[in-house]
Amino acid sequence: MAAKRRHWKEKDGRYWARLAIPAHLRSHFGNKTQLTEALGGDLKVADRNHSAAVARL
Repeated sequence: MAAKRRHWKEKDGRYWARLAIPAHLRSHFGNKTQLTEALGGDLKVADRNHSAAVARL
């Protein structure tokens, strides 16, 4: 059984790495609620690049 991915967003066949920003830190990030990085539309490539993207965020 496959595990659910953490820090993963999927919409319209595109994939993103995402991290939520805690409420008390949002003022340091311009009141953003999350940080995202596009991973592309190919699931295999997105899955391969996901951990590095989360580390960069």
